[in-house]
Amino acid sequence: MSFFKVIKNDSDHQAALSRLMDLMNHDYTEGTTGSDELEVLGVLIEQYESNTFPIELPTPLEAVKFEMDQRELSRKDMQAYFGPASRVSEILNGKRAMSAEMLRKLHHGLGISGEVLLQEQSELNLSQPEIQYAKFPLRQMSDNGYFTDSKHHVSSALKDLKEYAEDLVKPLLDSFGVIPERALLKTAVHGNSAKAMDPNALSAWFAIVHKKSLDERLECKYEKSLLTDDFMKQLASLSTLNNGAPLAKEKLNNIGIHLVIEKHLPKTYLDGAAFMSKNNHPIIALTLRYDREDNFWFTLMHELYHVKLHLNKDEVFYDDTEQHALELDSMEKEADDSARETLIPSSLWREIKPALVSPAHVQYQAKLANRSPSILAGRFRKEDGNYRTFARLIGQGEVRKHFKFT
Repeated sequence: MSFFKVIKNDSDHQAALSRLMDLMNHDYTEGTTGSDELEVLGVLIEQYESNTFPIELPTPLEAVKFEMDQRELSRKDMQAYFGPASRVSEILNGKRAMSAEMLRKLHHGLGISGEVLLQEQSELNLSQPEIQYAKFPLRQMSDNGYFTDSKHHVSSALKDLKEYAEDLVKPLLDSFGVIPERALLKTAVHGNSAKAMDPNALSAWFAIVHKKSLDERLECKYEKSLLTDDFMKQLASLSTLNNGAPLAKEKLNNIGIHLVIEKHLPKTYLDGAAFMSKNNHPIIALTLRYDREDNFWFTLMHELYHVKLHLNKDEVFYDDTEQHALELDSMEKEADDSARETLIPSSLWREIKPALVSPAHVQYQAKLANRSPSILAGRFRKEDGNYRTFARLIGQGEVRKHFKFT
């Protein structure tokens, strides 16, 4: 009696094995019915077992140890793949994960298959990356908390950060879609700094800002029509309050705009930026590199006017408000002029500027204008180029304390 049926369960499997044993006890000649049944039955059993009891791939570490055994490689030989002897020991003892660069070396040097090496890093390409991740400002990024969510628990030692640079930085950039060669993977990038920025640092900063915006859920859908002149004036009037800065964040959140405070990275020279999140919410990001109230309010309003007047889905604006480029483009000039006009209307400024002869006069005129004295003092200092004037009125050291700031 032949056994030609698809094996669907354990009962079928046991019956097929029993029939297979019976057939194997006979010496069938090739081409006979019994020989054909034996061959077909073997295929059916193999197919069922491969689907039901798949052979698991070895872990990358198991594969490495197997290759070491087969090739008679010592721990010293493995320094070519893992680095110093101490790191080799940590890797082989399972106390440290292998970096992307280590996996790449193992693939090309020992021929271990990508299927085995990339079981937990399917997004990794084993060819050499175009981006030099070790050239990012890794120490500062680590100090600023960029890598706290990483599965690679790397020390803050620079040599460790460089070894795992790709593992730490690539997921951050991938989540936002940025590449250092163009600073930002956007169709239009507008910057007003006169200084040459580090594109790696700039990319990393934008990526962490975007990540933080995604962690902050906003209930209100953003509508540009909400940015009325009255709204802008109400926002500026918050400058009179001791807790005006956090209240400004709350007010923006309530109309679907993120306000992210993120410390600048070296050679970015950033005060602020404006761009759209993947969730179609505008993001205003401030660095507070100058912890002054006058700088906070002007930069905030400058970026908010970019949002109101210029921002589209595929545009990014970043600004150094303390030192503009030699020639501002029309959008930067419009954001500057609009911010200045909302903070202190030009007609009012022409009237009150001559009266600003002492700190007491600044405070008096600020009260009449319903603005913080820092705004008047800051504008006076900027226009006159005398940064010693009214130094105690610009709100030095009065902004960062309201935000979680590393």
